[in-house]
Amino acid sequence: MAEPARPRPRRGVEMRERVLHELGIDTIAWSADGRGFGYVARLGRALPLGGYVRITTPAGDVLLGQVQSRRVAQSDLGTVGGPGGVALRVPVRHLEGGGRLLARIAGRRLGPLDGAAGFGDASVAPATARDVAAHRRAEIGGSTAMELGVLTHAPGVRADVRAAGFNRHTLLCGQSGSGKTFATGVLLEQILANTTLPFIVLDPNSDHVHLAELRSFEDYNRTRRVPLSRSAYERLAARYRRAASGVSIASTRPGDVALKARFSHLTIDEQALCLRLDPIRDIEEYNLVVHLVAGMAGRNYTVADLVEAAHRTEGPVGRRLAQRIENLRVADWRIWAANDEPAIGDTPFDRRGMVVDTGSLDDPRERAVAALVLFGRLRRRDGRSPLLVVIDEAHDVCPPRSDDALGEAVTAHVAWAAGEGRKYGTFLLLATQRPQKLHPNVVSQCENIVLMRVNSHTDRDHLAALFSQVPEELVQESAAFGLGEALVAGPCAPTPAMVTIGGRLSVEGGADLPTDWARG
Repeated sequence: MAEPARPRPRRGVEMRERVLHELGIDTIAWSADGRGFGYVARLGRALPLGGYVRITTPAGDVLLGQVQSRRVAQSDLGTVGGPGGVALRVPVRHLEGGGRLLARIAGRRLGPLDGAAGFGDASVAPATARDVAAHRRAEIGGSTAMELGVLTHAPGVRADVRAAGFNRHTLLCGQSGSGKTFATGVLLEQILANTTLPFIVLDPNSDHVHLAELRSFEDYNRTRRVPLSRSAYERLAARYRRAASGVSIASTRPGDVALKARFSHLTIDEQALCLRLDPIRDIEEYNLVVHLVAGMAGRNYTVADLVEAAHRTEGPVGRRLAQRIENLRVADWRIWAANDEPAIGDTPFDRRGMVVDTGSLDDPRERAVAALVLFGRLRRRDGRSPLLVVIDEAHDVCPPRSDDALGEAVTAHVAWAAGEGRKYGTFLLLATQRPQKLHPNVVSQCENIVLMRVNSHTDRDHLAALFSQVPEELVQESAAFGLGEALVAGPCAPTPAMVTIGGRLSVEGGADLPTDWARG
């Protein structure tokens, strides 16, 4: 006996669509309080996480919302009779989730949700680019807008963030290859071109040393989703050149500001760390340093000056101190400035921007000294003038634990800036690959997040706990981000935004190694 013919695939699709329609599983939304909404939708509907929707209630109100959670649900309806008496088993799968209502749409204008009430069985459609752009402008308010790229789920809409939101600490996180360095550069450019906020960059990989150098028109447009005309590029480039003229690069390379530090700019405790002196274990040598430094107070002095002063004591403690310094070769570190040389500790913080290329220093101890001098000046500066401190590869600067005493001292300075610095106008921007490799007293103080691709489940869970005000599913979505995609949230973006970073005007310093070895 011949087997009954199997239903054609299209017949099965039609049957599922009919069952979904009869069950009322279409794209509908509801709200209990007029602030958030739930929804159910058929698979394939354009409801991406972080995307925007236009909701029309039975009362005729039109609302703008953002999808902030989404999951696939399934109901098994058992066996349903199909055409010709063929039995068809129908597992019904659909989307369900929720989101936040953002604004009331009144014609071509947006208004507040004041007085909005709950509703049921509202129709849902993708929001228009015009409505999304209007909402983004309203959120910027009186602050300057900084363009990071375009919204990932609203093609053609600029991804602007509030410049005023960067008066809070910011974490920029993304694994290697996610576009983190490019995004950091875009942020620096926007701060430079659109604000008067001065900044200092600790740049351990020499990634931002070309911040004042412009890409060509063609190269710049390759980084944008929406290319600029040549005339628009020229206007932008002229404005950026004026702003970038106040940026200096401190490095060991000829032509840059000399990356030098004064030994006398360090505290007694920091000098002792360079000399590996413990105030109890090395009680005599440490005490001698205290007295020798007191005798040189009020003037600049070098490590060599300290050695000479130790020799002049003509005692065994002085000889031991001089021998210690000479054996450790501390005086040979390239970081030290001679008394008649300029040093980064002399540079006023009111200049437009300075990139401190610690990547040009080979010795980690010298990099630590540069950071100690800069943060020491931050703690001792007068007034409450604003300053942004950008720390690239921050996990190397302020890890949870350090095996090196100098590194511990740097971490303590950064922890102070994270906890107390904002009262004095110091704001941090920390760029890292792994948030769990940052000291908890530092990362816990961040309120803004720029999250790029993070594959590690434990890292995403950690971030979701740290930034609990951001919907967790948006944080978890970062595992699926492509190159240059990011989630931006916090005071700089009150409504979390899925962003595709683009439009870098300056030349990127770092680059991946060539892969010629992979070619046959």
